Amino acid sequence: MKRQVTEGELVAYLGGMLDPGEEDRIRAELSLSGALRQQLAIAIATRQLAAGLEAANDPPREARWHIPSPGAGITAFGVRAQVQAEVFGG
Repeated sequence: MKRQVTEGELVAYLGGMLDPGEEDRIRAELSLSGALRQQLAIAIATRQLAAGLEAANDPPREARWHIPSPGAGITAFGVRAQVQAEVFGG
């Protein structure tokens, strides 16, 4: 008896979390079943919608500090200084 592909297996397939044998089995099932391809398209659309909602609900990101590479010259208060590697654990 042929095993049906579950919703969880489709999600794992999308995320690349299946063993190669299972991935090949699902890929073969997808090539044979239009209903399964439609179910996969719905799973993809659901993931994209969830990602969009999550991104919309994230608070705006604050500017991050830029840490110059060791040895790069920096200017602070009109004085040019050399960044020492010891400061950055180098």
